[in-house]
This record gives sequence, structure tokens and C-alpha cells, in this order.
Amino acid sequence: MSKGAILQINERPRTISHFKAKWYVDGLSAEFDGFKLKIYSRGDVRKAIEILQLFKNRAIDVEVDLSSKEI
Repeated sequence: MSKGAILQINERPRTISHFKAKWYVDGLSAEFDGFKLKIYSRGDVRKAIEILQLFKNRAIDVEVDLSSKEI
């Protein structure tokens, strides 16, 4: 499984102007931009359906710590 996140921050005031997280696993990739979750499947879509079922009746919280100057 590989994953990555891209975060762009503007100084004064410190605001997030762009956020994108990506995950890759077994022929599937997912991309989350803070508002939308996109899942791409190459081949069998059963794995994508299994992943979507994990979100049933759940909420996802994303927290970004802007207190550090290093990102």
C-alpha cells in the first residue's frame, strides 16, 4: 500500500489553499481533496465496493496541524 498527501499553505493568515491525499493498493487508487472521495478501480470492482461499505454509518474526521512551519 502506498499513500501520499500534498498540502499547500499560504502564510499570514495560515490557511490551507490546496489539500489532496492519495492512496494506492492492489489495483485501486483513492483520492481525497477534503470534500470529495474518488475511487478508481482497474479490473475487478468488488474490492472498491468492499472499501465503500467500510464507510457505511461512519464519519471521517480530517485534522491538519498548522502549528509547525515544516510540512
